[in-house]
Amino acid sequence: MAGSIIDNRLSKNIMTCLNATAPLIKVLCLVDSDEKLAMGFIYDAIDCAKEKIRENFNGVRKRYSL
Repeated sequence: MAGSIIDNRLSKNIMTCLNATAPLIKVLCLVDSDEKLAMGFIYDAIDCAKEKIRENFNGVRKRYSL
C-alpha cells in the first residue's frame, strides 16, 4: 500500500513545492528576525530568493511563474 501512496508523481510534486517555497521561507525567517530591520536588506533577500527559484527550475519560466 505504501508504494501506491508514494509514487513518482507525488515525489515530483513535493520537489516542485520545495524548490518554489524554500527560498521564500528563508526570506520570511529573515523578516521575522530582530537582527536586521533595514528594508534594503529585505528587498535584497527577496531578489536573491527570486533568483534561487529561477535556478531551481533551470530558468524555465513556465515551471515557476503563473
